[in-house]
Amino acid sequence: MLPFPPRYFDPAYWRTAFIASDPDLARWRMAARVTLSVFGSAALMWLVSSLLHVPLPVMLPGVMLTMTAAITVNDPTPKAQRLTMALLPLSGALCLTLGTLLAPYRDLDLAIFLLIIFGAVYIRRFGPRGTSLGMIGYLSYFFALFFQAPLNGLPMMILSIVLGVAFTYVVRFQLITEDPARLLRRSVRAFRMALGLELSTLADALACPQWGRAQDLALDRAVRRLNRLALTVEDYVEKAPSVEPGPAALRRKLFELEIAAERLAATLRYAAGHGLSAATRDEVAQALQAV
Repeated sequence: MLPFPPRYFDPAYWRTAFIASDPDLARWRMAARVTLSVFGSAALMWLVSSLLHVPLPVMLPGVMLTMTAAITVNDPTPKAQRLTMALLPLSGALCLTLGTLLAPYRDLDLAIFLLIIFGAVYIRRFGPRGTSLGMIGYLSYFFALFFQAPLNGLPMMILSIVLGVAFTYVVRFQLITEDPARLLRRSVRAFRMALGLELSTLADALACPQWGRAQDLALDRAVRRLNRLALTVEDYVEKAPSVEPGPAALRRKLFELEIAAERLAATLRYAAGHGLSAATRDEVAQALQAV
């Protein structure tokens, strides 16, 4: 008997599992945006410092905040994301200026830093935009406090923030963009694949001589994957301009499939633990594999 289910040796299974793990390529897009934004802004800061004959460390705030801007802007709509991105340089410039001006007054500087930390956490109550603005403000003030930013370098540091956020804006909305309709199609396809993976997991569990903890964990992972993909599809249903066969019908179909899969898993799990015959288990497993 093989130590692993036969499907583990099927390349199609791993292809399906890979697609289901990141159906809308959200992780890939995030990684690509952050990498391109950081390296691109670093090259831009080096070019600007060379042309204007200013020390490169003065331009570091722009590089540092570029990564934060690429990660933390997560508003629900592109319009809201653009507005948040446009407000980031204002938050960064204000806190950087405040930290630089208060640098000679050490005790006051630290006291204001505590207030900045409190404000950065409290503003999260206003949603993703508050989180982004608070994080950028906190990091800007921290940079001025920790690196003892010189007052005569303040204009160039503010310029670096503006340039870094502007470069991130271009990467996000011009180079690595989102097409809700295409992402919806990919997510629906991944949902179907995840449903197939759950049925295969059920079949493998029933094929085992005894249903144990390993089968429970594998099935729980498959169910959570299906639930997560259902939420992903729901998200893109809201964003896509047109959906076939219609948003309400698609939501209803997703809900029915999700509930049916969960009930099937719960029923077979209960039956396997309460005397389901080996012949019946093999027959059900073959039927699930055929689906």
